[in-house]
Amino acid sequence: MNLFSMSGVPPLAGFFSKMYVFFSGLEVSLNFIVIIGIIVSVISSFYYLRFIKLMYFDGVNQGYSFISKDSDNFLVYLLGITFLVIVFLFINPNFLILFTESLGVFLFGVI
Repeated sequence: MNLFSMSGVPPLAGFFSKMYVFFSGLEVSLNFIVIIGIIVSVISSFYYLRFIKLMYFDGVNQGYSFISKDSDNFLVYLLGITFLVIVFLFINPNFLILFTESLGVFLFGVI
């Protein structure tokens, strides 16, 4: 789910964050930067989706697993926290929207 969100699949938080950033760039006439951002986003989606394909559809040849029974608890908690943040931003994106708006006003003076 994290990789789908980072690639910008529509119902997830990554899609809405990219959409708000691109629309904000279009409002202040940064068209060239928005076009470059969209192109880079499409290219990165291929890498994220390839990684998902390798994880779930191609077999594991080396017998390596990211989380095993002997894993450090820090990794398990870190993955859990990132998953909860993504779910929180999916359910309530207003926090992120208001924060980025106030940061944009503070840094650039753009409303």
